[in-house]
Amino acid sequence: MIQAKHCDLCKFPKRDLKVGLTCGLTDKKPTFKNSCPDIKFSNSFKKYLPELLAQIERLRKQKTSVYLNFTLWGVIGLIVIILTGRSRFDRTSEFDFSYSSYLYLLGTLVLIIVGLYFLAVAYSRLSNHLNSYRNVVAEKKRINKVLNNYDLNIKKLLGQKLK
Repeated sequence: MIQAKHCDLCKFPKRDLKVGLTCGLTDKKPTFKNSCPDIKFSNSFKKYLPELLAQIERLRKQKTSVYLNFTLWGVIGLIVIILTGRSRFDRTSEFDFSYSSYLYLLGTLVLIIVGLYFLAVAYSRLSNHLNSYRNVVAEKKRINKVLNNYDLNIKKLLGQKLK
């Protein structure tokens, strides 16, 4: 077990560039295997937990909105690209290197780029949401993994009064 994970949750960690991580109570490097006998969870950590849980819940509630947004922007982008490409192939005259053909080709490319932009916006919003959700859930799992060594979990810890 990495002691730094435990010390990040404690009131008494001391960090020094020369010495590294030491305990503020014993002034020694942490030597415990699974759990620290002297750990006292910091108030800032206890205040962070409700914020973390609220952020997870907020991201869960946004899930439907994000998926609808992804679908809407994605469908608009695909429609623009498909209709633009279809109109290009429906045109009976061949490209004759005239100014009007050049403008038509340029307009077609611009519309395809606009469609691709809509697809990129859709993907970007979905990707940002999923990454944010994965990060906060991973943080919660990391904290719970450490708390399990003390026969605690986030809900039990939040149930205790701040000391």
